[in-house]
Amino acid sequence: AEEAAHRLGILSALADSRALILQEESSVPLLIWTLKTGTPKGRKRAALTLGNLALELKGQEAIINCEGAVDTVLEQLWAEDATTVRHLCQAVNSIATQEQGRQKVATNKSAVERLMVLLRSEDKQAAKYVAGALRLVAMEESGRQHVRNAATQNEGKQSLKVSDIAKGFEPASGPPRGKGQRVTWGSKPPGASDTSPEDLRPRSTSAPQPLSTLSPQPLSPSAPKH
Repeated sequence: AEEAAHRLGILSALADSRALILQEESSVPLLIWTLKTGTPKGRKRAALTLGNLALELKGQEAIINCEGAVDTVLEQLWAEDATTVRHLCQAVNSIATQEQGRQKVATNKSAVERLMVLLRSEDKQAAKYVAGALRLVAMEESGRQHVRNAATQNEGKQSLKVSDIAKGFEPASGPPRGKGQRVTWGSKPPGASDTSPEDLRPRSTSAPQPLSTLSPQPLSPSAPKH
């Protein structure tokens, strides 16, 4: 199964090959099984392939409609390997463009909290994927509520800009630039009022898309050594 996942990963770097992969109904279930039960290397390959397949509309639908697939992807956001997590963040960002997909993410409280943590990841590419995903998740009432709750938890050292989520921009790094610009985990700037759910509504009325500032490119694993 892991060797198959590796081969699919190589093929998934090409759009035409992704279409062929998605014609085989067993492809996504195989990748989800490898993601859930495989070795760390196998999980990394499966995550990469899922991230690539999710660039396609049919790939997003295949993952969403595969029983337990979205939950498995979200569970693996706690993986120790940063590359695996990055690929899964890309997949979540793409899945969330579909209403059914973002509903599944939005109702998973622990996953939304995990995404809020990953928003401050040192892996800037992963953080961008997460910002895009949270922007879309915030379109759902449950998603907005979970984002608000996570933003006000007492996490001490971490902070975030609510507008970064609402607009889908890369979260700012470093110390706050001025009063009222940030919502700090566990506190708020002097004189600032509570953030309302409307503050987390997407500003754009166009159809949701994966975070455009990324221009996500398919990734391919290195060829196996003989």
